[in-house]
Amino acid sequence: MGIWLMTSLVPACFSALAAASSDVELAPSETAQTVWAAQGMNLRDGPSASGRIVKKLGYGTPVSVLPHSDKPVAYEMEFFPKITRPTSDGKPRAQVLLDGEWIRIKAGDQQGYVFNKLLLPFPPIKADEDTEHYLARIFELTAKPAVNHGGAIDTEYVSHGPRKIQLVRHESSEASAIGGEVFIPDMSFDEAFVFFNAILPPTLDADFSYQKGALFEYQYQAPGGARLTMEKGGVRFYWQDEE
Repeated sequence: MGIWLMTSLVPACFSALAAASSDVELAPSETAQTVWAAQGMNLRDGPSASGRIVKKLGYGTPVSVLPHSDKPVAYEMEFFPKITRPTSDGKPRAQVLLDGEWIRIKAGDQQGYVFNKLLLPFPPIKADEDTEHYLARIFELTAKPAVNHGGAIDTEYVSHGPRKIQLVRHESSEASAIGGEVFIPDMSFDEAFVFFNAILPPTLDADFSYQKGALFEYQYQAPGGARLTMEKGGVRFYWQDEE
């Protein structure tokens, strides 16, 4: 792929970010979240994939998680199906499963159940935003002056929030390759996997490398590529656009 770039369900600092960015009016016992399924998700009348669909919730829909005393209902969701025929890269594609549970939420004036791993405490990316500026906005980062390293130009961002996010933009002097990397502390691999799949979704039917809880490497646009890895203390995500 020619790249080497970087990325509990909700730590308290993420919850605070979600509450500050959401228009949902919350009761003291509720938690603000955002639908993070790129193609949307179904709100069901019971904690089961066979439950009646109450409503389709689009990406970026603000919701509130409701408290409940019932025993959690575990669920294993197929995020990417296995493709036995050759993909665009000439290889079969592995199945990707996410382990989570059904939770009760409120979306507008309707209540129901959704799969918890498809909710995240972040505002959605805007239609005119690129990855770099979106990350800088939601994590309150400011760019430092660019530094030229003998043909490679790096722009580092400074974190002003309580969490030390590390974001760097990489660009060649000929602008033939532009990309970046970000390290996000205290973020789980599954959370990062869902997060970046919505921001830079993989190319349809493309092959990818996946190791549960450790690695996801893929092509998100021809010929751009990305890689997500789990590191000590957080996740690292790399992406690159080749022009």
